[in-house]
Amino acid sequence: MGEGVRIRPPFAVDYGWNLHVGDRLFANFGLTALDTCEIRIGDDVQIGPNVQLLTPTHPLHPVDRARGWEGGLPITIEDNVWLGGGAIVMPGVTIGRDSVIGAGAVVTRDVPPLSVAVGSPARVIRTIDPAERSGQFALENYPAAYREQVAAEGPEAPVRPSGHAEASA
Repeated sequence: MGEGVRIRPPFAVDYGWNLHVGDRLFANFGLTALDTCEIRIGDDVQIGPNVQLLTPTHPLHPVDRARGWEGGLPITIEDNVWLGGGAIVMPGVTIGRDSVIGAGAVVTRDVPPLSVAVGSPARVIRTIDPAERSGQFALENYPAAYREQVAAEGPEAPVRPSGHAEASA
């Protein structure tokens, strides 16, 4: 568990010891992390309410499934990812750094870094250009300090805020 982690209850895990969390995670109400296999969550990740991280798998064959067999595949959430409320991340998925997963998305395959993915199954609808600061949704709805910071940084804003580790290439 990293530093500055905030998880709002209720919070449910299968085991707990297969969950690895970086610094400054914020997870809103109702996170379910079924950690039959490892779940790795990077730094500065934001998780909306009622998100599910699901590593377990079961056989498709009805006889094998009735026998109670369970397998699993790991999940990796890289640095600075935002998972919207109600998103479901399926077994074996990696979500690349700086990506956004829309509310209610069902992520069944890897999402590249700097992507916005939505839907069920989730699909990438755009790539985030870290040099682009315009077009932010409802900028006027953010606190004045944030609006002032964005204006002061201008179009040459850093890809990552100072004090955060740069992503490795």
